[in-house]
Amino acid sequence: MAAGGRNGPAFWIGATVGAALVAFGLRGLLENEPRGASSALRWMAGSAIAIDLVVIPLVGAVALAVRRWAPAWTWPVLRAALVVTGVLVVFAAPLVTDRGGTTGNPTVRPRDYGVGLAVALGWTWAVAAVSLVVMWRRRGRSSRAEPSGQRRSTTAAPTSSGT
Repeated sequence: MAAGGRNGPAFWIGATVGAALVAFGLRGLLENEPRGASSALRWMAGSAIAIDLVVIPLVGAVALAVRRWAPAWTWPVLRAALVVTGVLVVFAAPLVTDRGGTTGNPTVRPRDYGVGLAVALGWTWAVAAVSLVVMWRRRGRSSRAEPSGQRRSTTAAPTSSGT
């Protein structure tokens, strides 16, 4: 944990600012939208149920399949790319499928979100691919330098002399 932990001033300043922002948002929701509280509560409950019943099992199944297929040294990069992919798809899905909003106002959604999602996913997996190539090359160099495939220790091994 960071210096100071939960008793440090940074924690309490952050908690105070966060609580003030939450209170401000709730006040605005209740004052500006007559049905805001019930609508927001239904949206949050529906989102939680969708994540628990659809997203998490799907991500788990994909991760299990990739974990069985991929070499162990690739797993950290693949796991990160899969998490980013999942987050991007979950957040972009309503925009890509054109759910909600009004059709009479073209400025509500002025972009082609399907293309934006494809570009973001392309960059995510391009960075993952470059990272894997770099890791593979480093892995190849270290195995050529050490025939046993293990790195040499920088500390001297203890001797078993009786003195």
